[in-house]
Amino acid sequence: MAHLFLAIALFSFSHGENIWPSKCHSNLRVMKAIEYVETRGHLGLVGSAGELGTMQVLPKYSKYPKQVLKLRYVGRAEGCRIFGRFLRRARGICSRKKCNAIHRAVMGYNAGNAGLRAESLSGRNYFLKVKRRMRRRSK
Repeated sequence: MAHLFLAIALFSFSHGENIWPSKCHSNLRVMKAIEYVETRGHLGLVGSAGELGTMQVLPKYSKYPKQVLKLRYVGRAEGCRIFGRFLRRARGICSRKKCNAIHRAVMGYNAGNAGLRAESLSGRNYFLKVKRRMRRRSK
């Protein structure tokens, strides 16, 4: 197990900052905007609830130990996995009524189930920040 973590750490440090996991490529603009809004790309930040890494993932929802979440590549992979889960759930909600699944998934990434149901004001504000960042990056 220790060899796996060492290999992940070496891979993460040997590749540049622009390496993203392949499962993120379909929503790469969204993921880059989320990473910027969460930490501006700084590795060492820890959130008020104990979130770690550039994507601010809670260790209790991660399948990796918290020491490994601080690595850029692993944090991005976990953030993409969690965002993908919210996106699948949002597509199920949005198939029954008219809404945008990516908007709901971004709100869910920040505010959990309340954000997914569009009931959270903090989730809506977070989505607006991500949306502004996506517009800024596209110019």
